[in-house]
Amino acid sequence: MVKIWRISLTAILLSMLIGTVLFAADNRHYVNARFGFSVDVPSSMYMKPAPANDDGRAFVDKATGLEIIASGSNNVMMSDAIGEAEMSVPDGTKSAVKSDKAKAEKDVTICWTEKNSVAWNRVILVTTPDNSDGVFIKVYAKYPKAKEQKCLDAVMAALKSLKSTVRPKTAN
Repeated sequence: MVKIWRISLTAILLSMLIGTVLFAADNRHYVNARFGFSVDVPSSMYMKPAPANDDGRAFVDKATGLEIIASGSNNVMMSDAIGEAEMSVPDGTKSAVKSDKAKAEKDVTICWTEKNSVAWNRVILVTTPDNSDGVFIKVYAKYPKAKEQKCLDAVMAALKSLKSTVRPKTAN
């Protein structure tokens, strides 16, 4: 019985490792220098052209209808991460906070449904050490409810991979 348990555990760990390696190898690491963040998205997704202001990038998977938008924003002093994240939620739609509520002022992930689609938004508030300046870095994802099984892993990986690559300079 112990041998079977060890073999099963080894097989599970090996499959998780292989899955992680395959997923990592099949990712595109996008870095935004303007807002100092990075995010991983599946390399199979089409990367739309950058906007003129270089706020971020949109990635689309035409086969599943998944869209992931990685972006940044400067207007941070009038809001916290929760307020910024909820700006994407349509009026009258209830969202659910999917992250640690104690840290939600600086890092929040929310989820909601709209008609036949599911949307996720992760927002991180990155501030200077003296809190005089900062930026929001964000990942927004939306996909058809019917394709959730095919889209959810890519969405979760993108949401989890969002990271600040630099800290903003202290305001003068």
